[in-house]
Amino acid sequence: MRDGMSPLLIVVLLLVAVPGMAMETGFFRGPGMEGFVKISEHEGDGNADGTNETTIRRFRNVNGDRMFTMTAKDQLWAWSVDAVGDDDSEINRNYVLRDSDCDGRFDERYRLDEGFSLPDCLE
Repeated sequence: MRDGMSPLLIVVLLLVAVPGMAMETGFFRGPGMEGFVKISEHEGDGNADGTNETTIRRFRNVNGDRMFTMTAKDQLWAWSVDAVGDDDSEINRNYVLRDSDCDGRFDERYRLDEGFSLPDCLE
C-alpha cells in the first residue's frame, strides 16, 4: 500500500471524505410511465458549458409524483423520479438513472440531491 496505509484505513478515509456518497453502478430499468402525463418540455444545459443540448421533458401523475427525462442527440441519457412525500435522499423511490456510455442501458443511479451531468459520449 502507498505510504504503508492499510486497505481498511483507505476505505475509512474515503467514507469520511465523501459523506453521503450514494451513486450506485449496475444496470437499472427506467421507471414505468403508466399514469404520468407530460406537463412541460424545454431545452437545457446538461453539462454546464453554456449550450442547451439536452431536451428535458417533465411528467406528473395524479398523486403529484414527478418524473423527468433528459435526451441529447436523440439519445435518452437520464430518467428521474421524485415521489411526493418521500425524502429526496431516499434512493428507493427518488432517484436519477444515467446512461454513462450511451449504450442504451442505465448504469448509474443517483440520489436526487447528488450532481450528475451529460455523458462524455454526447458532448
